[in-house]
Amino acid sequence: MILTILGIIGRILLGLLLLVLVLLLYVIFVPFHYKLSLDIKEESKDFYVQLKDILGLLRIGYFLNDEDKFHLDLLFGLVQIFPKKKGQKEPVSSETETDEIAETENNEPAETLEQDFKIAAENSTSRPKRITKSHTGMPDEAHIDKSDEETKSREEKKDKSRRKKKRPKNKPSKEKNPYIEILKQKENQEALKQILGKVFHLLGRLMPELSACDVEFSTGSPDTTGKAVGVLSMLPMAYGRGKKISPDFTAEDAYLKGQLTMKGKVEVYQILGLILFIFLHKNTRDFVFALLKA
Repeated sequence: MILTILGIIGRILLGLLLLVLVLLLYVIFVPFHYKLSLDIKEESKDFYVQLKDILGLLRIGYFLNDEDKFHLDLLFGLVQIFPKKKGQKEPVSSETETDEIAETENNEPAETLEQDFKIAAENSTSRPKRITKSHTGMPDEAHIDKSDEETKSREEKKDKSRRKKKRPKNKPSKEKNPYIEILKQKENQEALKQILGKVFHLLGRLMPELSACDVEFSTGSPDTTGKAVGVLSMLPMAYGRGKKISPDFTAEDAYLKGQLTMKGKVEVYQILGLILFIFLHKNTRDFVFALLKA
C-alpha cells in the first residue's frame, strides 16, 4: 500500500518536472513576436505594444492612453490575469469619509467658536511678561551671562572654521577615473570590441520592420517637405503593400498624423548566447568584472 502511494507521488513529481522543462524549452527556443502601433491624431496620440508567442499561450499588452494600461492574458486570451474582469466589488474609498468629516466640522455652531476665541485671548493676556532691560531700565545679570556665553561660542565657531579653511601646502593629486584606466589596456579594448560586435548583431536581429503605414505630414514649407520626401524615397522600408506616405506641400504649419505599425520578434536563446559568450571567454569576463568592481 505504501509503495503504491510513493509510486503515485513519484509519477506526479516526474510529470511536473517534465512540464517545467517543456515550458522552459518553449520559452527559450520559440520566438516571441512583438507589435508596435502608433495612431497620431490632431488631439491625441495612441501608442500600443503587444508581445505574444506563436501559439498565443501568453499575451502581454501595454496601452499608453488607457486606464488599464497593462494587460496580461493566458491561453489564447481566455484567462485574463491582469486587469481583473469587471463586476467585482470595489473597496469603498476614503474620500467619502473625509467629505463627511469636513461637513461635520463646517456645521459646528457659532457659539463654540466664540468660546474658543475668548479662551485663547485670556491665555494670551494671562502670560507673564519677561523682565528685561527695556522694561525696568536696569540690566539683568542672567541676561548678561547669556550674552557672554553666546559671544564665546561665536568666537569658538569662527576659530574652528578658520582651521578648517587652512589646507596643507602639498595638495593631493586628482583622482583618476577608474573606467578610463580600464579602457586604456589593450586586452580590455579587444574585449569591448568583441562584446559590441555581438550586441550590434543581436540588435540587428531584434529590430522591427514597418508592416503598415498610412501617414500624412508637412514641415510647414514646400522646400523642406520635398527634401523629406526625397530622403524617405531612398528607404526601402517605405515601399510595399499597405504603406502610404502622403506629403502636404500647401500646409503652412508642420504636422504629422496617421497610423504606423511595426513588427518584430525576440528569440531568448540569442540573448542567452550573448551572456554565455561574455562569461565563457576569459577576456570579456575579466573586463565585465573589472567594470563592476570599479
